[in-house]
Amino acid sequence: MDAKFWKGAWMRLTSLSFPPIPPDARSALTTRTFLTTLLPSFLSYYLAARLAINSRALSTRIAFLPIALYTTYKCATTLDLAPGEENARNRYFNDVLVLSMTLCSSRIIVWTFSPTPPRRLDPSLPSSALQLCLSLRGYGWNWGPPQSRAPQEWRPTSSVMRFVTATVLSVIFHTILYDLVLIQIECIAPGTWQSPWGTPILPPSGYPNLQTTAISFLSFFLIYASVQIIYDVSTLVGVGLFQQPPSKWPPLYDNVLLSTSLAQFWGHRYHQLFRQTFAGPFSLLPLPVIVQLFGAFVISGLFHCFGTWAIGNGADWWPMGGFFVVNALGIGLERVWSYLFGRKVGGLAGKVWTVLWLAGWGNWLFDEYSRKGMVYQRILLKF
Repeated sequence: MDAKFWKGAWMRLTSLSFPPIPPDARSALTTRTFLTTLLPSFLSYYLAARLAINSRALSTRIAFLPIALYTTYKCATTLDLAPGEENARNRYFNDVLVLSMTLCSSRIIVWTFSPTPPRRLDPSLPSSALQLCLSLRGYGWNWGPPQSRAPQEWRPTSSVMRFVTATVLSVIFHTILYDLVLIQIECIAPGTWQSPWGTPILPPSGYPNLQTTAISFLSFFLIYASVQIIYDVSTLVGVGLFQQPPSKWPPLYDNVLLSTSLAQFWGHRYHQLFRQTFAGPFSLLPLPVIVQLFGAFVISGLFHCFGTWAIGNGADWWPMGGFFVVNALGIGLERVWSYLFGRKVGGLAGKVWTVLWLAGWGNWLFDEYSRKGMVYQRILLKF
């Protein structure tokens, strides 16, 4: 294979795009589409978990795989949770739907081909299919990280009332933080992310500057706060409504602001909700660690591209997927540094490196979000 081949392959990869979705290509959620499209996808997800938990034969799991993947694909591509122009600002529901189906598909593939059935480490706890479906990080399971890697709990767990109160305060704090950060972005660049049909952040040249890099830096706080709010609300439902013990809901993040390397940020301190979704498929193959690393970030890039595509305005692979690929490259560079100098990236220099790498490459990521209409609206502070 000569240089011309690789150049052509690279050009095809960087120009890969997902076309916009025609307005009438998807169906609204009705009783009929719920029963024929949405419900079968989640039932398939649950049945795949049951087959894995019950140690069904590999042939049985493989036979069910096409059915399960078809139902999730159909749900992701044919259902519209915000139909019509009047619901343009609610299209993020479609983003959540497609991301959910992508997550389910990836986990179904992992459960199908995993040589070891998923089990709880504590034999006194049930290894139920429902628990497996709902456990995304895998703490306490044989496929997840050790419990000692869970973020240190900052809320009081001895009292359910005090735990719930602390979680409610967390929701309020992160909601206000979300709005304040968005207001700051609007002060830097008025009108940013206020159009459901998409507006660019980068200048016409396509290259970042200090203003766009500042927006990129602040945008990570928006992502952080929004995911934290969703997790806190889910915690309140689990503990308050379903009477689950607070220990079942450990903190989501582990002090991300203390990250001193990309490896530490992505591998430990950032939320690990999609760890199995991204790393699981490649971990099934006998590949070198660095190849599995790049593979996980490629899947992460596709995952986020699919979510953006769901909004309806299409998606371009390289501005978004490229962000995750270059983060794999950044972690690779950290390993080269460790090999050459005998010490890991860390300290103040490591913190600066991590921020600059994320915010710098984040210019293209968040420009793609903005161009495709991923609208970030204020939650409380409407003035």
